[in-house]
Amino acid sequence: MNKIICGDCIDWLEKIPAESVDVCYIDPPFYSNKPHEFIWKNGYEKRAYDDRWAGGMTHYIGWMKKRVERIKPTLKKTGSIFLHCDWRASHRLRLMLDEVFGAKNFVNEIICMSDLTGCPPARYFQINTQTVFWYSKSKHYKYVEDQMRKKTRFPKDSDHGFKTYSSGVVGYDMPPGNYKEKTLREKEKNGLAFKNKKGNWRVIKAVSDGGKDWIRDDKMTNLWDDLPRMAHLKAEKRDYPTQKPEALIERIISCSTNEGDVVLDCFGGGGTTATVAAKLKRQFITGDVSPVAVRVMSDRLKELEPSPLFEIQGLPRSRAEWRAMNGHEFAERICRLKGWECNQRKSGDGGIDGWFDNRRVAVQIKNSERIGRVSIQQFFGALGKAEEGIFVAWSFTKTAQEYRAQVKLEHGKDITLMEVRKILGGLLISDEDAAQIEELYAPHSKAA
Repeated sequence: MNKIICGDCIDWLEKIPAESVDVCYIDPPFYSNKPHEFIWKNGYEKRAYDDRWAGGMTHYIGWMKKRVERIKPTLKKTGSIFLHCDWRASHRLRLMLDEVFGAKNFVNEIICMSDLTGCPPARYFQINTQTVFWYSKSKHYKYVEDQMRKKTRFPKDSDHGFKTYSSGVVGYDMPPGNYKEKTLREKEKNGLAFKNKKGNWRVIKAVSDGGKDWIRDDKMTNLWDDLPRMAHLKAEKRDYPTQKPEALIERIISCSTNEGDVVLDCFGGGGTTATVAAKLKRQFITGDVSPVAVRVMSDRLKELEPSPLFEIQGLPRSRAEWRAMNGHEFAERICRLKGWECNQRKSGDGGIDGWFDNRRVAVQIKNSERIGRVSIQQFFGALGKAEEGIFVAWSFTKTAQEYRAQVKLEHGKDITLMEVRKILGGLLISDEDAAQIEELYAPHSKAA
């Protein structure tokens, strides 16, 4: 299930099965309108950047809406989406989320602290917060209550309002809130509730001895000011300017999923979401428009112990890289790209690598140049009951084209000759582009 997909999520989200995702966290490009967003500095990001900013804020929100609309069908009915943004577009993004998910499915606006950068402004308060909007697919969304609590540690020799009650419990007391009378009496038996002099119930919030510290257990609020700053997390950094701390993603995944659930991130960047999901024993689907980002994510996941199994899809390759694949791997990849049924037999397959249209059409795939008449003749002999055939190769000779026409005329069977480059499209890049990606990727690979 674990996947890293290279490409714009607008293209690959429709291939994610409906209602298969438990939570989606996205940290999309903010509306900063600054060219420094070319993180990896390759043409893939530049095209995406140009697409986002053509037309200003209105176009940006429309760009985001198309992708959020694709995300929604992938979520289970108990699923949620967390969208990370900043002050520049948060107001417009919330209205867009209201429109796509419904205002009634708004759960929280989470405020989290961010690193301060640059000099303090002269005429307004310096900004050091960002926003995460939490929307659910339905009112039956999943939340893990134990993970929606904040555990704060204090040195044992500090006060912080703690005291020892007559029951021997160390902690602090507060109003009972929604506790029922029966529950309060049970807590009283355990020394965790009492009535004050006015006859009003008080509940003791116990402070456990966690070794050298007191640990206070509070209900989590929407102000997340206790997370570490990226500037202090050298071990996590992946030379990705907009990277978020693992602790932030861990809190989001932990409060909205259980082990084995599926986490989706459509703007994978430096791979933080996939890394945290793997550590928490969740499955992940992530991707990025940049091939360099995909490879950085892959390296980061391989560093984990144990390293999770995952598949990389959509990574563009040069003609030389495709040609270097063995015949079976090449045929399987082409079948997956086209959605054809792949022949699982590796030998004795009669020259048939796959089928489609309920096996009415047989497919043969060759990782070869200049396929001639003889190969098409052999394929015609292997068609058997198939009504049609498709032969895939890099190129065909004139005699192959002539024999295809002869088969149609004399036997009434269509054999389509399909060139690989037309199937691969954007997955096939020039050797020059491949070299550029390798050059950009190399320093990140070494750093990882």
